[in-house]
Formats: sequence, structure tokens, C-alpha cells
Amino acid sequence: MSSLPIRERIIRKIAARTNAGRQLPTYDERDLPITTIAEGDDSASEGLYGLTNVTTTIAIVRSIRISGIKDDNWLTELNSALAQLIAEVFAGGDTLDGLAQGMEYVSGAVGPLVEGGLGSDVAVTVNVRYSWVHGNPYSQDADSAFTDLSDDEESDDETEEED
Repeated sequence: MSSLPIRERIIRKIAARTNAGRQLPTYDERDLPITTIAEGDDSASEGLYGLTNVTTTIAIVRSIRISGIKDDNWLTELNSALAQLIAEVFAGGDTLDGLAQGMEYVSGAVGPLVEGGLGSDVAVTVNVRYSWVHGNPYSQDADSAFTDLSDDEESDDETEEED
């Protein structure tokens, strides 16, 4: 079993695919492109066989340098950068080497063109679906460190009723 929670391993896989950092560094436009990843909230539901089904929202933002004069070509560059970022996020498949059941594209956006600025942003948001053993977010193996006591509780109840 890994010493990192499954959520962290998933975030690191996406960060590696996109060469993203976890925090936005202080930079100036000469440092572009810079990619950051931001994890959102989890939503969870009870799964089968003692598993917890989790969906985590993850946003990946890339700040890019725009060439030339502000015109329609900038929007073309931004849309091309957005498409490239989407391709990087999904490179290698949506199961993230078996850590996830799937990953869905939720949204994509291009940032505003700022007068006098040399850059702008593109962003991709995905929902990643995965499971972990109830009470053990480090493991996806339903047989590891999980004891289902529900049968024992039922047999205890039946014994009390018989008495």
C-alpha cells in the first residue's frame, strides 16, 4: 500500500501529464507558460463491497504568452492552447494508470485578453471518479484492512431473538 492517499496520487498523475505545479508561483510574463493544478471538493457515496465512491473536481490552468498584436489570432492561439491542455490531461487514458474508474471533461475556458498584457490563460476542469476502501483512503483493495462486520451483527441480532 502506498503512503500517499489515492486522491494525492491522482492529482500527481495529472500534474505530471501537464507539467503543472501545485501553487501559482510569483512570475512575470517572461516565465510563461506556467501550469498550475487546483483540486476541488470531493463528493462521495456508499459503494459496493465496502468501497466509498468518490468524485473529485480538478482544475488545470495554464498561463501562456500570446504572440503578436491583439487580434483574432490571439483567440486562435488560446483555443489551440486549450485543445493542447485537454489532450495532455487525457494522454494515457482516463483511468490514470488504474487509479480511477474514469475522468470526465467538465469545462474548458479561455481567459480574457488584457490590454497591454502579453499573456492569457486557458483552463480545463475534470471530474475524476475513483473508489477507496471505506475508512481507508489509501487503499482501493476491498480485501485489505477492511472487515465487514455486518454478518456478525445480524447473527448477534438473530441470537438475541432466539433467546
